[in-house]
Amino acid sequence: MDVAYSFNYAIVILFCLGICALPVTGSPCTDNSHACPTESQQCIEQNTTSGYVCECKAIDEQLDLNETCIAVPESQRLYLAMPIRIRDYDAKVIEQFLKEGSFAEAVEEIIPIQSLPSYKGIIYLKVVVGAVPVPVFTVQYMLVFEQNVTEDILLATSKAVLAVEARKTFVVRNLTIFIDGHTGIFRNKDDIEGNIDAVDWCAYPSLHNCSEKTKCRDVALRYECPCDTGFFLHGDICTDAVVEGQSPLDTDGSKDLRLLCKVSNASEVTQYKWTGASCREHASCVIRPQPPLDDGRAVTCQVTFSNGQSASATFVIRLNYPPQSAPLIESSLTTRVGDRLTMTCTVDGGKPPVTSVNFSCPGHPDVTPDISGPQSLTSVLNFPLSSADDSILCSCSAQWKTGEMYSLTRFRVLTVKPKEQADSADSANTSSSPHYSVYIIPSINFVMLLVISAIVVSKLWCRKKERRPHLAARFDSVSRRHTTQPKNDFRRASDISGVYVDVVEHDVCCDADAVIRSSSTYLQPVIHPSS
Repeated sequence: MDVAYSFNYAIVILFCLGICALPVTGSPCTDNSHACPTESQQCIEQNTTSGYVCECKAIDEQLDLNETCIAVPESQRLYLAMPIRIRDYDAKVIEQFLKEGSFAEAVEEIIPIQSLPSYKGIIYLKVVVGAVPVPVFTVQYMLVFEQNVTEDILLATSKAVLAVEARKTFVVRNLTIFIDGHTGIFRNKDDIEGNIDAVDWCAYPSLHNCSEKTKCRDVALRYECPCDTGFFLHGDICTDAVVEGQSPLDTDGSKDLRLLCKVSNASEVTQYKWTGASCREHASCVIRPQPPLDDGRAVTCQVTFSNGQSASATFVIRLNYPPQSAPLIESSLTTRVGDRLTMTCTVDGGKPPVTSVNFSCPGHPDVTPDISGPQSLTSVLNFPLSSADDSILCSCSAQWKTGEMYSLTRFRVLTVKPKEQADSADSANTSSSPHYSVYIIPSINFVMLLVISAIVVSKLWCRKKERRPHLAARFDSVSRRHTTQPKNDFRRASDISGVYVDVVEHDVCCDADAVIRSSSTYLQPVIHPSS
């Protein structure tokens, strides 16, 4: 048993020794079996026959046909100059910081240059320090490509630079760096000094934002968009006509707004016509907008030129205006000494709303913060009443943008009853609700009076309605005796021939027969046209 175990153990040992004695094959780049000159080239593992390739260590060098490192030609380079601004930072520290390669690494992070066609690497060149107190550093660096810079490479680089400028800022080592101008793209170092940009920004529609009615013109590091003939620049657009005026206008309805209709060739204008406002046919129009009605109102100027063509422009009135009403004071019904009084003053309206409300009573200043609403501002007073508060005058006013435009003030006089007088009045009143009886009893008397008056008036009206048919029938019989006109035409006194019509208001108690019998006394004759 022991012999067999010893034999197996020996076999295992020999097997392990055989395995360990096998030759170990490593990578040529790791075991230094490659043929790359270590002083200028580096070994890069690659799936080739040899298992590696040699590359130049310097980014701005490349292998020639003899596998020797030579400088990359200018045709494979682009030079960039980026103006940056850093607050409260030492220039020497900046330069050292840039030499360490941190800026180059940051540029590769913030600019998608690694995705550029045939991109090889970036090399920091130098930094030029600008003027103080907030110096602008122009950082110069070089982009190296594996091939000659083509139009596609140049266009892709330009788009990447524009993307960085749109960001405005980037962070390197917790340091915020501001981009302070346009980044230049150059073909060689000499072009940097001469500020000769390599990009024709107007040749690519994706690189400029010149709108219609403009012409793109390449200048310095970027481009400009002058207006076409017959148009002029207004803001960011070119137009043939524009209406200028103050916007927004602060007004309480007493200020004039002057509008000016401008065109590029005013000397050829034969007619100005304004719509939306009552103005003469001139280039200027003076109106007095009334808030809030005219806020947002459109006024259009249309011009006609001597060649028969026309142009128009519209101005939208924008108004800021104070509240249209005085402050509103509301308070609780508490009027007794010792009770606590709560009063509020609200100023509603205005565009924008008032900025503050000044609400105070003598001895009780406004100390609480104002309460803001959607279109209002409220101030609150809360204090215990004393005998000294009787007959004091409280006032409330407000402050709008322009102080002189809102001067409305509301006043409130306080009436405070002594507590003893209020208590005796309460005890003398046996009603369970003495406070309300003061109002309820007069109200009941007034309602009863109205009901009685209504009954009397309705009785009189009914009697008058009942007697009118008798009068009409009596007058109708008289009419038939003295005229041949139909009864339906008997509507006016002038239609009755020789009949005396009562023009005096008689009492409703008199009957129709009495009226006819006394016609000689109470009726006046109406002359018939035929008599």
